[in-house]
Amino acid sequence: MKKNVYMIHSATKLLMLALLTASLLGLSGCGNNDGKSKTGATPQAVETAKAEATPETILDGFVQYTKADVPIRIQYPSTWTVLDKDIIKTDDGKLALEGISAANGVDSSIYAAAIQNVTAIWYDPSHAINNFTPNMTLLIAPSTGMTQESMLDDQFRVKLIDSIKSQFTSSSFSNYKELAEPTLKKMGDNFFLTFESSYSMGFDAESYLALTVIDGNLCTFTFSTGATQLESLLPQYDEMLSTLKAAQ
Repeated sequence: MKKNVYMIHSATKLLMLALLTASLLGLSGCGNNDGKSKTGATPQAVETAKAEATPETILDGFVQYTKADVPIRIQYPSTWTVLDKDIIKTDDGKLALEGISAANGVDSSIYAAAIQNVTAIWYDPSHAINNFTPNMTLLIAPSTGMTQESMLDDQFRVKLIDSIKSQFTSSSFSNYKELAEPTLKKMGDNFFLTFESSYSMGFDAESYLALTVIDGNLCTFTFSTGATQLESLLPQYDEMLSTLKAAQ
């Protein structure tokens, strides 16, 4: 049970880190005022990339998560289970929560409490290992003034990266063993700043942190896996992120 409680706490730390980073950077004024980033990309270039994106289709074997009060929609494998604060109030949601909790040796109240603090959590039972179910946690925070152009701005990315690195070296993240150098990825319509990390909390595990902006909202995705799983599952995670779009 301790293993899974630690993993929940770890994901929560990463998500709180994203919120702290947003606060430290003052996201309402993080972009360049001249309308052009140091990379040479302009807002028009970003918008053109969106306009030329292929029409949305549901990937084979995937379903789409969409909700009236959530500003994004995203596809995920149909074998995964998604839970949010409203889903766990339904009969089916309660059964799913109990099943996942039992499979991981964690009291359902712990998972329920974690779900209340995030937008949603997706669980991947088909890759469960050592009584742990790999999962993706999403946290969305309003970030007025932050746009996709911000993700292309060199100065902004340096501040973001330095902030995240400084938090990982703080005492609250003392169990983290390694934080890989970040990567800027274009997946689907959006640019993501991604980080891979490994840590030990009585067991070895890995995480994949991906941050992007959708309609003025900072979206932080945290994928948590066992130590030997991230490399093989990463292509699927990126495929999921490539389907991310603003809510219709």
